[in-house]
Amino acid sequence: MNEKKDGNKNLNKKLNNNKEIETDEVVKKNQKNSNFASLKSTDPVSLGKNKISVKKNVKSAPPVKQYKKNKSAGLNKVHGVKIVHLGGLDEIGKNMICFEYGNDMIIVDCGMGFPSVEMLGVDIVLPDYSYIEKNKEKLKAVVITHGHEDHIGGIPFFLKRFNVPIYGTRLTIGLIEEKLKEHKIPKGEKLHVCSAKSVIKLGAFTVEMINVNHSIPDAVGLAISTPAGVILHTGDFKIDYNPISGSVIDLARFAQFGSKGVLLLMADSTNAERPGHTMPERQVGESFKKLFSQAFNKRIIIASFSSNIHRIQQIIDNAVKYKRYVIISGRSMENIVAKAIELSYLTVPDGVIAYTLPETGWILSYFPSEKLQKVDPESLEKTDENLPGRLACFFYK
Repeated sequence: MNEKKDGNKNLNKKLNNNKEIETDEVVKKNQKNSNFASLKSTDPVSLGKNKISVKKNVKSAPPVKQYKKNKSAGLNKVHGVKIVHLGGLDEIGKNMICFEYGNDMIIVDCGMGFPSVEMLGVDIVLPDYSYIEKNKEKLKAVVITHGHEDHIGGIPFFLKRFNVPIYGTRLTIGLIEEKLKEHKIPKGEKLHVCSAKSVIKLGAFTVEMINVNHSIPDAVGLAISTPAGVILHTGDFKIDYNPISGSVIDLARFAQFGSKGVLLLMADSTNAERPGHTMPERQVGESFKKLFSQAFNKRIIIASFSSNIHRIQQIIDNAVKYKRYVIISGRSMENIVAKAIELSYLTVPDGVIAYTLPETGWILSYFPSEKLQKVDPESLEKTDENLPGRLACFFYK
């Protein structure tokens, strides 16, 4: 018993003399029957909540900086980072993650999901915002990684309950603006346009945007710095060394953070269990060339996700090459194509996009691409130029 007390005294002396350093425990020691696969979307994950003491001469201990007090959070010591998935974990859709440190909280992405077959009469599925409601006094901002529906689809509903700023890249914010117009929500000072390499200070959090490649332009990963350490959140990404537009994924910046030490890496895992790699988008373009060259006087119908702007650009390029007109069909496809043209993410020569009456299929006019959403059908004259062999059509999937 006395030996035990003496041992505790010696340990306290060492700690007081700074002969040992304190580091955050990223994950608690594996307990029996514990498994990360058992985490649910609503399960909070605490990083660094418990402390462990590691001697300086232990080789397995990662290098850790001595953190300063966080005045903005009103803290006198380094706390852990709490991460709560409100959606998007072990599922496709509803991407939304809360990051908390002390009295500060930020949210990454604010998506929606699509209903399953048993959800009769349900159009969209949203995350449960009750946890945010309980902690809304902590909420500093929402940061968006890219403009897919499963990452921005919930924003109009979210902003009806929470008045917070939203940060995203140019195309992402442009698509959010259209959603707010549709829901008649004034954007005010809520929306902030950023770019890759932008650094945003949000209370205890410092967020840096890192360029990544994805099926939609302007996608970014995030380096979220906290007093407890750095969390890397890749967002949705693929490694494409020859993208259709934009820069190559900034792997060097990820490596720089890795060399300094990372508390947690949160990586996109879609199809991660499948061997191999994702084909480059340009390889898909080769299939379009073959399709267009063999179609002759036949009409071409192409189904595509409306947000896959790189693929749409390749379809338009082939339509120009083979002297075909393009008809855009579907509200989401029309809205996103118009916004992408407006912001110069799509290049469409004048006279390529045709306008039709859905009820008849008549082609009414060919017009400059910037007028895609400004045409009044009643102001146009009907023509008999409906030539099936010269049409390439988009349908929203």
